[in-house]
Amino acid sequence: MLRRSDLPNRSESVINMPKIAWKTGTSYGRRDAWSIGFNNNYTVGIWCGNFDGKGVPELNGADIATPLLLQIFNAIGKKNTEKDWFKKPKDLQYRWVCAESGNVPNDYCTDKIMALYIPGKSPNKKCEHQKKVWVNADSSISYCASCLPNVGYIEKLYPNYPPELVQYFETNNLPYIKIPSHNLLCSKVQENNEPKIIKPVNGLTYYINQKDKQELMLVAQAANDVKMVSWYINNQFIKTEEKNKPVFIVPTLGKLKISCTDDKGRNSNCWIEVKIL
Repeated sequence: MLRRSDLPNRSESVINMPKIAWKTGTSYGRRDAWSIGFNNNYTVGIWCGNFDGKGVPELNGADIATPLLLQIFNAIGKKNTEKDWFKKPKDLQYRWVCAESGNVPNDYCTDKIMALYIPGKSPNKKCEHQKKVWVNADSSISYCASCLPNVGYIEKLYPNYPPELVQYFETNNLPYIKIPSHNLLCSKVQENNEPKIIKPVNGLTYYINQKDKQELMLVAQAANDVKMVSWYINNQFIKTEEKNKPVFIVPTLGKLKISCTDDKGRNSNCWIEVKIL
């Protein structure tokens, strides 16, 4: 019998294993540990981590979140038996997907695997784990449609990393394949390269415990040509910090406008609400 790689290492966690399907997850930098499972009666989600987003080396979904998930299912799922378990839906079909993203393969996807999907219900989004970029001959400058020269450029594929992962690479000084800096002579560069606020998430409500003076983390991804960014809350200056470095504040209650301005004068905003637990 094969042992799942994400089973907890602690033997007591797998005693009387409940009949469930589950998936674990560990975020970049070991900031979050997830384990989500279900049987025919219940769906349970477990999250473990620090509210300030600080990573912990020992934090992972298999050994931290999954033991609690199994304990909960053992407590609530006693009625679940083999005969009650799910049958394969009749409308399930197989299709090729990109092994990198799990999405429908694009032209550049070379590593493909077969996966189950539900016609008419499963997402049909094409893979975007890479993106095509116009660059000069030595790949030191990138172009957009507004500044693309008539000659002297090539088209290359670059990893299409999410902003959170780029921020993690930059903060921890980890090497990664960067898209070259955009053409400084481009008329659009000042318009489209404003910093992107990653945290907090625009439109969300954040609940804090005032007794603990809980902090809110501010993080933005800035362009390659930026060194410093400045933060503002409700148009009041907070702090200037190196790009991609987190800033922590003790937020006031109510609706907050959070602004980030880079050292080129480009600005972005997001709006959140802070409430008491």
